[in-house]
Amino acid sequence: MPLFLLLFPVIILQSMLPTASSGDDCQISTGSILSPSSSSYWFSPSGRFAFGFHPEGDGFTIGILFIMAPNNTTTLIWNHNRDDAPVSNSAMLNLTTDGLMLKGSQDSWLFSDNSSSTHCASILNSGNFVIFNSNNSVLWQTFDHPTDTIMYRVVRNRLIRQREELERAPRFFSFHELCEGTKGFKEELGKGAFGTVFKGTFFGKTLAVKRLEKVVEEGEREFRTEMEMIGRTHHRNLVKLLGYCNEGSHRLLVYQFMSNGSLADLIFKGDQNRPDWKERFRIALDVARGINYLHEECETHIIHCDIKPQNILMDDYWTAKISDFGLAKLLMPTQTRTFTGIRGTRGYLAPEWYKNVPITVKTDVYSFGIVLLEILCCRKNMELEVDVDEIILSQWVYSCFLAGELEKLTLDEDVDMVEFEKAVKVGLWCIQTDPILRPSMKNVIIMLEGYAKISPPPNP
Repeated sequence: MPLFLLLFPVIILQSMLPTASSGDDCQISTGSILSPSSSSYWFSPSGRFAFGFHPEGDGFTIGILFIMAPNNTTTLIWNHNRDDAPVSNSAMLNLTTDGLMLKGSQDSWLFSDNSSSTHCASILNSGNFVIFNSNNSVLWQTFDHPTDTIMYRVVRNRLIRQREELERAPRFFSFHELCEGTKGFKEELGKGAFGTVFKGTFFGKTLAVKRLEKVVEEGEREFRTEMEMIGRTHHRNLVKLLGYCNEGSHRLLVYQFMSNGSLADLIFKGDQNRPDWKERFRIALDVARGINYLHEECETHIIHCDIKPQNILMDDYWTAKISDFGLAKLLMPTQTRTFTGIRGTRGYLAPEWYKNVPITVKTDVYSFGIVLLEILCCRKNMELEVDVDEIILSQWVYSCFLAGELEKLTLDEDVDMVEFEKAVKVGLWCIQTDPILRPSMKNVIIMLEGYAKISPPPNP
């Protein structure tokens, strides 16, 4: 059967009115707020469309409903970023002069434009949610970001499956499809111990295709592990596995494409690309939340085993997402420890990897601690072209901490020193030699967010 027939059912609503490009009928002014616990929707003048919070599972998703007469049955026709987990009852949508903000456990922008201020918004009778500036020009509209339903005059440049489809096991790609989509595996994005990643295009969408090269031993094991594991994970700070190929001797994995490269590209390649302190701190929290999900929140608890900047990728909106689960070990619900051969990357490996002792989630905590210190200082844990006492970053950071000279680590940057010291102490606790002394990732997040007092760490 042709592949395009397998994508998903498409609803075409043909009786809608044309898209408006004027703010004459703006119903929603800046300062307006939506909340699941009070006012959940903004309605179109006809009452046939509603933009706001739609119940999903134990929480809510942000979307547009089509309300059908005479029984007022509803169909979700647009859904904002369905890769994100549902939000809680305490979330709020706030239309400000800077754009449309989602406030919750982690604030994010649905839309923001630094070049023009938001004046108002409307949910039109066409089903289009539009944000206008003071000149009545369209700054942003949902018709430019279609999902499952094709509306009148929608720009059909991106069709996305229903969330239910995404939550099923990743779909199968034939090797021929992957060859065509990557133009014969022409454009290489990166290479690791188990395979090479190529850029590909499928149905107008750019994806990343990982071609495993050691399929008999490690590569085949990696393939099976990733398939079983990533198919059961869903978090905004994890790269999503979209498909796979296990045709004959071919083993390939198809992922979301991360347009802004890796964290290593950001922090190790000089001042030009380096994000400022606030951005780096936000990225560190992104990574911590992703690891905590693997350890405590997903259906099958997971030890990643290879946390490093090269395995932390940045999406279009500079959200950090953890990739490459091929080295991860699964934990059954009753397990807390597992024995395994040495895996991961030297420099980020916890000391217990070199001993005949069980590997636990605390090995990931150690790796995160090294990554956190690298994020703080924008340099690798080991560098040879520096003063002798600065070669090992973790040792230098501890020396500066003891001496009360943390400003040496700030790269002459204007940083919040209270926040910086807090992050340094968290990083040093994470890299303690004794795994028992390392905090859990949940406690790492609590400390970074400032909800717990942090004791001075001992020498790691």
